[in-house]
Amino acid sequence: MLPVCFLALSLLCSADDAEIKSMVVHLASVEQTERDVAAKRLREVFEPSQRKTWEPLLDSLKPGSTKKELLDKLHPAQRQVEAGIGSGGSHMEEYRLDHFWLLRCWFLNEGDVLREANLESRMQHVWAAPPADFSGVWITYFVNGQPSHVIEYRGGSYHGTFTANHADGSKAYVQHYGPEGADGEDTGYYPSGKVSYRTFYSKGKAIGIWTWYNIHGEVTNTRVH
Repeated sequence: MLPVCFLALSLLCSADDAEIKSMVVHLASVEQTERDVAAKRLREVFEPSQRKTWEPLLDSLKPGSTKKELLDKLHPAQRQVEAGIGSGGSHMEEYRLDHFWLLRCWFLNEGDVLREANLESRMQHVWAAPPADFSGVWITYFVNGQPSHVIEYRGGSYHGTFTANHADGSKAYVQHYGPEGADGEDTGYYPSGKVSYRTFYSKGKAIGIWTWYNIHGEVTNTRVH
């Protein structure tokens, strides 16, 4: 039987053919046109891997094993922590398995002992920083070719509309910026398109009534600034 680390490497390679790897590299280009062309092609050819691809790895991770034992089962490219939080006597770390799947692990702080592991689907996005003095519209993309951020800059700073998207290309939140920082309405959206929150700023400072909504459009919380 193949070692799990070798199996993970094989699965990673099979999920990323040469064309997709090349297009993902182009998504990090400082040239907007190059990113746009790569994104268009990825929208045509990218297919996320299935959960079953990574279930053998998940099944091999047993509570009580150490973080070192877990990392030994991952390919080196998968060992970098993408996100993490701490809570009391434990902490969570997420490892990217491929462009679509993350391995989320909770460890006890004492001994870095695995408590729980799960697979999470989250499309990877590729950030490309604009030049220091850039003015115009800057667009970056998810690996599936959908725009992740559409940001207006002036002289290297946010100025105008800042839009972040969900992985399907729908809006996640929209912010507005002026010369002195956030200015205007900041609106969040569920993937369905319904509003999840409305907040307000003036010259970088929070103002007005901030409101949060559930997926049915009902108010769940408010705060006055």
